[in-house]
Amino acid sequence: MLLVASPASAGVDPAHVRVGVGRRERERHAPTVALELQADNPGATLRVRMQGLEAILAAWRLTTARHDGMAPGATAEQLDETELMLGRPLPREFRAVYEFSNGIGVLGSNTVFDPLDRLGRPGESAADTFRNAGWPIPDEVVMFGGDGSDSLFGLWLPAGSERQESAPVVEVGEIFEEDGCMDVAGTGIVPFLAARTAYYVLLDMDVADTSAALDVLDVPAELRLGADPDEQTLLGLYAWADPELPGPPDPYRARLTPADLRSMFETPA
Repeated sequence: MLLVASPASAGVDPAHVRVGVGRRERERHAPTVALELQADNPGATLRVRMQGLEAILAAWRLTTARHDGMAPGATAEQLDETELMLGRPLPREFRAVYEFSNGIGVLGSNTVFDPLDRLGRPGESAADTFRNAGWPIPDEVVMFGGDGSDSLFGLWLPAGSERQESAPVVEVGEIFEEDGCMDVAGTGIVPFLAARTAYYVLLDMDVADTSAALDVLDVPAELRLGADPDEQTLLGLYAWADPELPGPPDPYRARLTPADLRSMFETPA
């Protein structure tokens, strides 16, 4: 039996520019679900409260057949080695994704996490590889995957930073003629994944029963209307999952530069 508890709503002005990633803000907007399991003993009840990333990973488990590849989880040693090669600690939420699967194409590879051995190799990171190929990716970004098409995803992780619970997610478009090729894809890992997971779960409703995954994510009923989510639904999903963003990310329209991102995240040049 699933008991769904709605996340607290937030009165955040979506027009503001500066992006906050404080732990209190993330927890306030995180998808939340309380799972009640009846044990063999009729009088015994086990209640497990899942919040944020745990709810998202639970939704992924419920839609395993829709993923393109789902490798076994990474070990702590593999994650530690990747951090050494990258020269910076990975956020705890990001490590938890890789503990779930060391390389996965979520829901038809619309959100791809590359294996750790692609993120950091001796002498060259994934971001370095893209920079060498002409992608204008700032030094603060650690690339980890993409959308299965022409955009890449990375974390905003300046060198020398301390380990955090989460980090902003940056989307990089395939734009080479100038530095303005990015947008903020999520104020943190949980809101980034919540919005994308919910959207592609809704898209899958015409080929599979995904209602259980939507329940786990606690997607509002008004956003579940129909198996073909339109632009208004996408706007609603981002307002629900990541209300600090002005809307769904679009690097081809936003064209943010490294200087723009440093200003948003208050990172010295």
